[in-house]
Amino acid sequence: MKLKQLSTHYQLENKKLINKSLKYSIKGFKADFTPSDFAPFTDDLRSLHTNYSTALEAKGTYDDVRIGLLSIKNEDLSTLLHAKGWVNNLHHRPNWKFSLNPITINNATLKTIAKLLHQAIPSTLNNLGDIYYKGSVSSIRGNLNAHGTLRSSAGEVRLTANVYGKNIRAKVNTSNFNLGRVLANPDFGMISTNIFVDGKTNLSYILAKGDIFSFEYKGYNYKNVHLNSLYKEDAFIGDLSINDPNGKLAIKGKAYNILAFIKKRERLSADISINAQGVNLVALHLTNTLGNRTFSFKKPN
Repeated sequence: MKLKQLSTHYQLENKKLINKSLKYSIKGFKADFTPSDFAPFTDDLRSLHTNYSTALEAKGTYDDVRIGLLSIKNEDLSTLLHAKGWVNNLHHRPNWKFSLNPITINNATLKTIAKLLHQAIPSTLNNLGDIYYKGSVSSIRGNLNAHGTLRSSAGEVRLTANVYGKNIRAKVNTSNFNLGRVLANPDFGMISTNIFVDGKTNLSYILAKGDIFSFEYKGYNYKNVHLNSLYKEDAFIGDLSINDPNGKLAIKGKAYNILAFIKKRERLSADISINAQGVNLVALHLTNTLGNRTFSFKKPN
């Protein structure tokens, strides 16, 4: 272990710390360790002998800390954290923001962490495989934000996301992302999209706008799907269009009682207009009912 400088300043009153007087600074801290070094604190770490090196530069007060450098890595860099940031309001409801440049964690390490925490890894997270993230994450007054690039064994996603309570807002841009791998569902394949989503975590409200450039489903690669729609109070309002080599479709209107229709087979109410040009439903893998033929129709003005 190496430490270039550790300085503290504080004042006492009646043998008690005056909180506002505390200041500290850490410079040039470097150390090598294995998780098993901390086995006296928890026996779960006793069998973990991977070597890690760490570095830290920080300064702070009683109620906040600024981290100029936090680095943790193993020898083959399959686990790597390189970050800087700050935390304030430490003794009440902390706010924090960190720049990760980057954080890398392989799937084996992720499983080890989950085992130590006695928690199961969510299947979608486990299916991502090895994870790399470069960007920022923050939590300000309960408002959680992320902006950056996520790479995994399933592909790369550029995202901006905000979560506050039950509200979620995200912009996602990806090219050839393996959705089937993440969902562990062979019906799905690659997806390329640039889409904005605003909604509730309980899915009672979803606003989606954007383009799906390609989307593989049940062996067919759908092209050029445009979406501008709102789902609220069990009603769908908006428009959906597809400009595919096997036909052009434009659907616009409203549909009500959707969940009741899906779950209870109750009546679906809809007011929808559909325009079609050179559509082959068989080639689009939508239905064989009308046979292998191409058709066009347009709602009259």
